[in-house]
Amino acid sequence: MTNGENTNSSTGPTLNKAQQLFEHLFRNGYRQAIIPLCSDDDKVTVKVDIALRELIKLDEKQQLIELQIWMRLKWNDCTLTWNSSEFNGVNAITVPFHMIWMPDITLYEGASDEDNMPGKKEYFAQIQSDGTVGYNFPSIITASCRIDATYFPYDRQNCSLMFGSWSHHGNLIDIEFLNHHADTEALVSHNEWDVVSVKAYKHVFYYNCCPEPYPDVTFYVILERFPKFYILTVFIPCVIISLLSVFGVMLPAVTGDKMTLQVTVLLTVIVFLLLVQDKLPSSSDTFPYLGIFFVVAMFLTSLSCVMSGITIYLYHGGLSGKVSGCAQRICLKYIARCLCITSSGNIDYDDCKEEIEVGHVETHSVLNNNNVIGAAQIQNSSSDDTKLENGDIHATDEHGARKTRHSNKDIGNVRWQREALAHVVDRIFMIVYIVLASINILFFFYVMRNELYRY
Repeated sequence: MTNGENTNSSTGPTLNKAQQLFEHLFRNGYRQAIIPLCSDDDKVTVKVDIALRELIKLDEKQQLIELQIWMRLKWNDCTLTWNSSEFNGVNAITVPFHMIWMPDITLYEGASDEDNMPGKKEYFAQIQSDGTVGYNFPSIITASCRIDATYFPYDRQNCSLMFGSWSHHGNLIDIEFLNHHADTEALVSHNEWDVVSVKAYKHVFYYNCCPEPYPDVTFYVILERFPKFYILTVFIPCVIISLLSVFGVMLPAVTGDKMTLQVTVLLTVIVFLLLVQDKLPSSSDTFPYLGIFFVVAMFLTSLSCVMSGITIYLYHGGLSGKVSGCAQRICLKYIARCLCITSSGNIDYDDCKEEIEVGHVETHSVLNNNNVIGAAQIQNSSSDDTKLENGDIHATDEHGARKTRHSNKDIGNVRWQREALAHVVDRIFMIVYIVLASINILFFFYVMRNELYRY
């Protein structure tokens, strides 16, 4: 019983002293609506610190960041001081938020529909005997964050959180950061973003409306994206599809699926471009290099469709008549030889031309001889009309057969020339497409080289 009585007697005075301290602080004319300035040139210095608990969401489309933080404020209230020895050694007291003066620190870039810093008015503040007030509270904040998607998906974002007094200028409330680096020890990892650093800096602004300074403390949240998901699901498939388009260009013109394959590849590239567009904001300031890569790939695939159409047009009779001698010599002889294209028929283009010319000369000679013979027979004897008619019929049949042979030979030669020309043009288009597609891929890796080295 003696121990119990001692315990009660030691606890009782402590509680009474705490009550007396409370009465001493708040029953002697304390006004929580008035800023605590104990002299004319005095000002309140508020120290700000945050502990980043979780990155909830970074909305690239809306350019908003949502964070769960622990807000930490500390300042000195010169009207809330006491001598702890007069109150049985009590050097700290905890009171509700609404009972003391609280600096109106707010988030300038807040984008919340209700409150920029929810939860600020729901917790308790701790007061030290020297007047130091500490107020810690959790909050979920939403702030604007300008997205720079130039190096997507290897991008790094810098989101700023600016805290300052909304109603008081710097001559009344000065704001400083408590620590240069925010507390990230209790940070919950995110599945897409890595929090690289959170650093605090102080700024002082002068606005046109007012001559007084307006200080603020800004925390810069540096985020780095994990790119593996987008590399595996977007970039690598697009590169494979671009290579598939190269094989489509390499298909011969006689293949019926040449155009079908190119159109299918084009539609697939458009789908991947829409996926990237849906992920990124509609901003004209920056455009990701990956999007440029997709746009160029879409252009090249469209160009390959045009090339395939021209090749098929030439191969299946797009030209009327035979290929001119100049085109034969340039395309079917010199260019084909440079492209290592050999003729399956081993036809010499000059001989073909000479054969056609000789055929025309022989045809005209036969016609002239027939006319001379016919005229002599008419003059010599009219009794041989039946024989002359039979001779004319025989000569005409022989001339028609020779003309048919030359005509078939010309048609076959023109068809071969047309197919050979289509083959040469198709080979030229294939080389042009491979060069352009290679430049596109190499350029993308060149501009992304610094970001790729980090992984």
